[in-house]
Amino acid sequence: MVMASLPPAFPALVAQALISHGRFESGFLRLTEDIPTMPSGVVCETWLQPDIRRKSLAPEVSSLGISAGGFVAEIARLCGYDAPVGTNYTGLWRDSHPTQADVQVLQGLTKWTKKQRDSGEMKKQTWQAYSKPDNGTGLAGLVRYVATHPTNLTVAAPMRILDFGCGSATDILAIKSLFAVKTEDTLCLDIFEVKNSEVTPFVLNASTDSAYQRSLESILGGNAATIHVAISMVTFHHIVQGQRRSAFSFLNRVLADGGIFIMADWDNSVLPDRTIYYDLEHILMGVVFSNSAPSMPDQLKLGTEYLSVDNWKREAQQAGLRYSASRSKLGGLGPRAQANRSISGNRDFNIVFERGL
Repeated sequence: MVMASLPPAFPALVAQALISHGRFESGFLRLTEDIPTMPSGVVCETWLQPDIRRKSLAPEVSSLGISAGGFVAEIARLCGYDAPVGTNYTGLWRDSHPTQADVQVLQGLTKWTKKQRDSGEMKKQTWQAYSKPDNGTGLAGLVRYVATHPTNLTVAAPMRILDFGCGSATDILAIKSLFAVKTEDTLCLDIFEVKNSEVTPFVLNASTDSAYQRSLESILGGNAATIHVAISMVTFHHIVQGQRRSAFSFLNRVLADGGIFIMADWDNSVLPDRTIYYDLEHILMGVVFSNSAPSMPDQLKLGTEYLSVDNWKREAQQAGLRYSASRSKLGGLGPRAQANRSISGNRDFNIVFERGL
């Protein structure tokens, strides 16, 4: 085969092309160096998951008096993208790790929410006003409903009540007022001392599993089988696994015959798993109400555990409590149906137990 001869100018053209390519490559490298690194971590990947953003984050942000669209747009701006870049997100900490980029995004959102508040673009309110808008009267009304449906509780006077995870004592004080309960019969349990003269406080030692169990046993002395209504409002996901059985067992033993335990928490039965999202939900409250955000990545992992309705029920029953299907039905809905219809984004539910064996 006879090859056509190359034009005399070909070597010069090749040399020029190589020079031009080198200039392009050099310019491209300089250009890419000027582009900021795309944030990576769990905040962007969690809050920008389509299902989580639509069903959980947007309703929750709206309930805080913040524009959900504006909040999501700011997340996208801080993250550098408006949809997850990965396809293997599970929502579990074992598969994802917080990074410094998460800290930067959360701190950026803290600045944004402060500007929104200062400009009047978002509702100004305190954590107490948001979490207890009616000072517990709504919960007290729920307790009265549960205690009278489908039948009235048989209560031997005087009535005794208990709040497991008492916090500010707002809820238990509302129940105390509604049922005219004496202070000595209003038990308030938490891992810190609740300083309120209208309740009888007890401090739980959660430093170790054995210390926790001993502190619960000490409270049973003089109080076992005497409580007619016990409540725990979104507390149990903070109790570590090694201590939850002791907590459920204590509640079974402290209830009087015919007494009830009303538990509220967040259901975790959907995909992707909501563990990381629920931890970020706690952090979001600090961002909105305290203008505070984590300063280190590890602060995003709260050591919590979120179960499904069925698994919460199973753990309580394994500790001796008996599930009450009739008293758990609120507005015609059982606990799982309540979670599925929740408008808060956290799949809230209430479930009622009675004293078992």
